Amino acid sequence: MQNLFHQPYKPIWATIPFIFLFAIIGWNYSIDIPLHDTYYIITVVQISAVISVILFIIGIIDWFFRERKLITWMTAFHVSSTIALCILVMIINTTLLYFPQINSRIWYAIKQILNFLVLAAMLGQILFIVNLVLGLVRKK
Repeated sequence: MQNLFHQPYKPIWATIPFIFLFAIIGWNYSIDIPLHDTYYIITVVQISAVISVILFIIGIIDWFFRERKLITWMTAFHVSSTIALCILVMIINTTLLYFPQINSRIWYAIKQILNFLVLAAMLGQILFIVNLVLGLVRKK
């Protein structure tokens, strides 16, 4: 487990096939987002492509900093929050497609869970940037 956080690009890149798996499961489905007078239609494939590109970029940045001494707990929080958010968003998106008539209380609870996950992932990305800056400033 300790080695996993010294090479954080490996678990991040390993989640990309799982994201594509969820895209294959929800291939024909889309999410309609009404915003004022406009409907935005986003397919599950588009969501998985964006998430995969973001994970790949984060993995590349981690790969470039593999020789630097980064703070382990910041790296662990960043990797775990990023992977958890990406996988849970894809799970929730693909499972909600099979239940179009959802109770409003359940939908509200799901939105609260997603909001918490997004805040945790944002904190993880902020810690990622701080960790990279500290890795550049500190000696090897």
